[in-house]
Amino acid sequence: GKFFGTRNMLCGAAGIITVLIFGNLMDALKSNWGHSALVFAVPFGSAVVFGLLSSYFLNRIKDVPAAFFCGGGFFQELSAPFKDANFRKFLLFALSWNFSVYLAAPFLSLYFLRDLQYSYGFVALLATTAALVDMFAMRFWGVVSDRIKNKAIIQTAGWGVVFLPALWAFVRPQDVFVPVAIQLLSGGFWAAVVLCSGNLLLRICPQQGREWFISAYSISAGLGAAIAPVIGGVVLSFLGPQEPEEGTRIMPLHVLFIASAAFRMLSLLLFRFV
Repeated sequence: GKFFGTRNMLCGAAGIITVLIFGNLMDALKSNWGHSALVFAVPFGSAVVFGLLSSYFLNRIKDVPAAFFCGGGFFQELSAPFKDANFRKFLLFALSWNFSVYLAAPFLSLYFLRDLQYSYGFVALLATTAALVDMFAMRFWGVVSDRIKNKAIIQTAGWGVVFLPALWAFVRPQDVFVPVAIQLLSGGFWAAVVLCSGNLLLRICPQQGREWFISAYSISAGLGAAIAPVIGGVVLSFLGPQEPEEGTRIMPLHVLFIASAAFRMLSLLLFRFV
């Protein structure tokens, strides 16, 4: 826990610096170039450059010897994670949890920029706020997770994550402190869930054939994250105009945010059986 907490803290620090620099840079470019594609070409191009730079350091890391099959052949190894009753429950949680998260997450930036009319700089500030709290919380939860069971931490902090998307339905364009407060809560709760989910994955995987179990987990989590935005987009298209109807403040995106909270609650209830 302490190791991964420190690692994630350093990653968060890099993210904070990046978001602050490019969030304000995009506002400056937008004022000169308008809504040109060049505004986005600068951060995207920079991402490619730094991605190539990171591959240089990756190549300098010494790897451990490759693991071999522990017996039974390829298909037995492939099916091993699905034969483990407890791990199947964990896979179901990963699928449903990521589905609930990505039902709303891809649309938050759209909500910030279009409906709340925030600037790129303010969106960057919100991201930085969550990342700052996440950075210090990672270190804290890393130490705590070495003393307390990861499942207990996920069950406790997870309830904070459950209600986060629904809170955005109450934010108005003129609000400043409310969105910052939501991001403060987000950073603290998400740090616990992300760190301890990874720790729990390593804890319940057997030593032999562990790579197959981790792969199965990644597939389940990725499948939920892939399906959710597509379904969310279809739902939004059926809900009609994106502007709130006269006499109400409810928008289609609000419905999606509340649905995300409901599915997160269901996922957390499933997690009790792991």
